[in-house]
Amino acid sequence: RERKSQRERERERARARERKGRRKTRTMASGGTNWELVSDEASPARAKCHAELYQDAHQGDGQGPPPIVDENGNKVAYTAPSLWEEVYEAIEEAQKLVYITGWSVDTTKPLLRTTRKGGRPDETIGELLKRKADDGVHVLLHLWDEKASVSTFGVVINSGLMGIHDEETKCYFRNTKVKVQLSQRYGDTGQNHKLVFTHHQKTVICDAPLLQEDSLRGDDGVQEEARRGVFRRRRFGQRGARNQGKRASLRRLIGFVGGIDLTDGRFDTSKHSLFRTLAHEHREDFYNVNGISSPYGPRQPWHDNHALVEGPAAHDLLDNFVERWNRQASNRKKYLCPVGPENGIVGRDQDVGGYGLPEEEWTVQILRTIDKRSACLGDRTVIRSIQEAYVNAIRKAERFVYIENQYFLGSAKYWKKDSNVPCTNLVPFELAERVCRAVREKKQFNVYAVIPMHPEGDPASMAVQEIIRWENRSIQMIYLRVAEAINETYAGSPEHERPRPTDYVNFFCLGNRELPDGSEAAKVAASCPNANPFEKTLGKMRRFMIYVHSKVLIVDDAYVIIGSANINDRSMEGTRDTEICMSGWQPHFNEGSPAGPRGDVFKYRMSLWAEHLGESLPLFANPNTVECARHLRKLSVENWERYNAEETTELPFHLMVHPSVTAVDAEGHIHQTHKFFPDTKASTWGAKSGVPDILTT
Repeated sequence: RERKSQRERERERARARERKGRRKTRTMASGGTNWELVSDEASPARAKCHAELYQDAHQGDGQGPPPIVDENGNKVAYTAPSLWEEVYEAIEEAQKLVYITGWSVDTTKPLLRTTRKGGRPDETIGELLKRKADDGVHVLLHLWDEKASVSTFGVVINSGLMGIHDEETKCYFRNTKVKVQLSQRYGDTGQNHKLVFTHHQKTVICDAPLLQEDSLRGDDGVQEEARRGVFRRRRFGQRGARNQGKRASLRRLIGFVGGIDLTDGRFDTSKHSLFRTLAHEHREDFYNVNGISSPYGPRQPWHDNHALVEGPAAHDLLDNFVERWNRQASNRKKYLCPVGPENGIVGRDQDVGGYGLPEEEWTVQILRTIDKRSACLGDRTVIRSIQEAYVNAIRKAERFVYIENQYFLGSAKYWKKDSNVPCTNLVPFELAERVCRAVREKKQFNVYAVIPMHPEGDPASMAVQEIIRWENRSIQMIYLRVAEAINETYAGSPEHERPRPTDYVNFFCLGNRELPDGSEAAKVAASCPNANPFEKTLGKMRRFMIYVHSKVLIVDDAYVIIGSANINDRSMEGTRDTEICMSGWQPHFNEGSPAGPRGDVFKYRMSLWAEHLGESLPLFANPNTVECARHLRKLSVENWERYNAEETTELPFHLMVHPSVTAVDAEGHIHQTHKFFPDTKASTWGAKSGVPDILTT
């Protein structure tokens, strides 16, 4: 205990030195914007890192997004990586530790799926973790404990309300070497709200071979894709450690962080099929919480984002796990794996280099939403660095902001109605203010936001309707403020020379519609007397939203935040749900640097747009133009009309204008042109309910 307390004191002194040093260092050697959040609540920004950015759980097998191009129409070398394959490989090759935090883990689902060879031939998540623990690896799972779920003597009595498999996971690993800690999340009003809030962080932390500084240098003539392919093959396994001499036995840390839980319904590709994967990829992983059964379909497609962090910042992900474990599993500290040179794992300062060419290096900063009830935070009470980083990035943005998020609500103080709602995060307000500043300066600045058509679940339910109402209030606030700035700035201009609010701000959703060709549904709902009315309706209309579960912010193609945090107070306030994100940038490809923002963040954003729009166009390479904003709105409105039509047609792509903002006038007022969401009687503008506001904000 004395040695441990000494290490803790040394860690606190190191943090103090880092904070002091960061305050003195305000410039970057390569030029460009300094994106670092300088805050006592945030981990330091770590140089000499690497990051990999993922879209959806799987790519490959012909399921990936279209190729991307630059502003001149030239093809850009980029292949979207496959998240679950790389998570599997990382766990498979771990020798010391595998630590997982999650909202949900489903032990029955495989990470690898042979997509066109029938069924699920590979071992499940549960089998993989048990095998690694039997091999001597420290396998620890720290998951949210939903109070309504109950088990006793290894038997699940009640699976709970949320379907997160917490008790099933605990029972599955009972009497094995895998250690599972289920923890409730105590909210800001004490134990009375322990049913309400969640542990929402999603991380997988493993050890991996230490790479040499020059392990990936290669010749100048080597093509980027070939070199990056070598990098991916060497990253996790013994193939990366061979022929490295005396350093081959040393290990480093890597960490996955993002929005995708290792659970049911998350496996998806850029195709986001409704009916055409039911007998293969989704044969034993059918997911739709809206009363739809697997014989009929459709499944609910799932779009999400994730990231891999390597280098010094991976140790910050480990610190988060250890701080939470020590706080909420304090009687089980002995199961933690010692991390340090004495155990063959290099320390933070030595875990650098070997991640590619020098200009490809990342600076990464880990962000959190958490308080002292859920982690050992020293003298800190609440950490809300995720919201701080969002605000910091929006204020520093020069050209555009691109958002994908499961929710979009906040800044209630500035709403025209319901301004007393406890939804205080500043993200919507800061976006509005940044656009208004550009309008007054007569500069172009664009905001693009992709959110779900509606929150998951029955859109007519009270809680969902109330969330929709808060989102409508947040979006309306932005359009009103932007319209006011336009009308003030262009007061004397002719009508045809005045910009429109949608020239600056646009909200989209994703959806899919499939013809019967290629369907793998076992039954046709329309001809089955046992099918319920909703199944028959969807079987006829053959459409469904693609659920946007993403939590990503991209600024100027230079800076990115990816993690578990939604744009609402539950994720950003600090005393409700717990969250974790990575933020990062490549100094060589930074806004204002000599190479400009054409690095990995640019490629990732372009790949996301190619997925959503079915192609990559030169126009998309510079999204801060009015031409780009108008083109995307035109395409999205046309696609919404195809989706909403009575006649079933195959959608050419997935992006659609959000149904709550199909009509925005010059004064910024939103007009409700579609009263209900398709195939429902649920209002597109939402409604007030009796559900406590603290739960829906």
